[in-house]
Amino acid sequence: EARRAQPDEGGSAFVQLTQEIAELTAEPTGAGLDVPDWLAALEDEVDLLQSQRRRSTADPDAAPVPRVKLTYDDVMEQARRMGE
Repeated sequence: EARRAQPDEGGSAFVQLTQEIAELTAEPTGAGLDVPDWLAALEDEVDLLQSQRRRSTADPDAAPVPRVKLTYDDVMEQARRMGE
C-alpha cells in the first residue's frame, strides 16, 4: 500500500509508516554508528522506486533535441509573432 500511495494523498500507509518508525526509534540500540537494518531497507526501497520513476518518464525512443542559440532579437521576434 505504501508503494502505491503518494505523500500528498494523506493515505493511511504514511500514517502507519510514521507510527512504525516511532515505535522502532523509541528504544534505540547500538552505538548509533550502524544504520538499523529496517532503515537501510527503507532507503533501498526509496532508491529503487525513484530510479524506476526516472526511467519510466524518459522516452528511450525520443531523439535528442538540439540546442539552438537565440539572440535577443530572435526572442523578441518570436514573441511578437506569438502575439499576432
